[in-house]
Amino acid sequence: MSITEHIHATGLAYRASEIKSDRPTIVFIHGLSGNASAWYESEEILGCDFNTLSIELLGHGFSLKPIEYEAYSLERMAASVGEVIISCGLGQYHVVAHSFGTVLATVAVTHSHVHPASLVLVSPTYNAADSWGGWFWQKVSACIGSLYRAFPLNALPAGWRVDYAQYRPAADRDLRRMWADLRAVTFRVYFYCIAQFDGHDYSMLCSRIAVPVCVVHGDADSLVPLSCAEKLVAILPLAKLNVLRGGNHEIPVNDSPELCVIIRGAIAKVQKA
Repeated sequence: MSITEHIHATGLAYRASEIKSDRPTIVFIHGLSGNASAWYESEEILGCDFNTLSIELLGHGFSLKPIEYEAYSLERMAASVGEVIISCGLGQYHVVAHSFGTVLATVAVTHSHVHPASLVLVSPTYNAADSWGGWFWQKVSACIGSLYRAFPLNALPAGWRVDYAQYRPAADRDLRRMWADLRAVTFRVYFYCIAQFDGHDYSMLCSRIAVPVCVVHGDADSLVPLSCAEKLVAILPLAKLNVLRGGNHEIPVNDSPELCVIIRGAIAKVQKA
């Protein structure tokens, strides 16, 4: 399968296979401080039956890094993802998103920026701030983001794509990988993105999703407990929870074969309906 690299007019970098009209497309969206390399193995596994499109979020990977805080609002980031999808002229497509990317996918669907046939939400961060530690880190991050806004820069350094194959199996708190990620996206972009969560409640948005949703979560996720995924499934109108035994937060990197089986099954159910 041939993959080509592109930079969209929005500044987003993306990887795309040949888009064949007789195939559905899987659109991959990575998580916070991540990049498209999280999906390399999934692209290879699924590419024999599907078109693939892996989008790098603003400020991540090879995508543009705006200096303005407002550029990283969830609504604007979701809209830019939608613009990339529209420009690729896809037929039927399914969105597979990980962690922070699941929030953007939710915003994109409910604001009509994207119109997928189904969603696969991997390690979703819904209600991650319910714990005291999650709430505290969100508030601290919002404060740090405000400090960065008070000291603007003329430009941010160009990013790069961390190769996650070098860190497999990836632990939730692998300091070596986390340091590489933060250097690539910069601390400013990282805290700008986390600060966007502050004061937002996405329960209402989730309840408005009208497409089938497959939620995939590991029972060994130390960043977002499995109970958060269970709460999410309870408010989604058309959702099913798939639990990966022994899976941590980094499912796309560690458990691609198992994840791809679930993705195939979820898409097959939509196509049969």
